Amino acid sequence: MKDEEKEESHLWGFFKGGAE
Repeated sequence: MKDEEKEESHLWGFFKGGAE
């Protein structure tokens, strides 16, 4: 996994966690 993908995964987790 590239650093960029880790960043994106983290951002998606934050976004989804905040949206729910």
